[in-house]
Amino acid sequence: MASHTDLTLRARLNGPWHRPALRIFSAIVLAHLAEHIVQAWQVYVLGYPLMEARGILGQWFPWLVHSEVMHFGYALIMLAGLWLFLPGFVGRARKWWLAALVIEWDDGPHAKLGTKDILDELEQATLKPGAVAQNIGNVDQAMAGGGETYEL
Repeated sequence: MASHTDLTLRARLNGPWHRPALRIFSAIVLAHLAEHIVQAWQVYVLGYPLMEARGILGQWFPWLVHSEVMHFGYALIMLAGLWLFLPGFVGRARKWWLAALVIEWDDGPHAKLGTKDILDELEQATLKPGAVAQNIGNVDQAMAGGGETYEL
């Protein structure tokens, strides 16, 4: 019989590490669901405008929500987890696990956009008035001191 050190990562995840690894994977799935529940609470209970309902992580990192980075990263983690943990399931559990792999995955509204399309869209956005996401610091003071050079 092979020792723990002889096993591949996938074999360990479906062998001796199966239970703790699945708990971590489940925590990631539940955290993503919790983000959406918080967003719904922010909109329907607290009355936030849709663009301001950013969940928990989005309050500190707004770019995660508006750029779809979080959803794309989550989708990659899901696909990797579904594939990595597949050998650890048998019978009916394996059928349901495989069903999750054949779901049609949506890459989002910007999946088919090229770099030029995105740059054109961003350039057009610069011509429109926007909302201030964060107002920290003194711009005038920073600009006035921008020409100064400090030698160490």
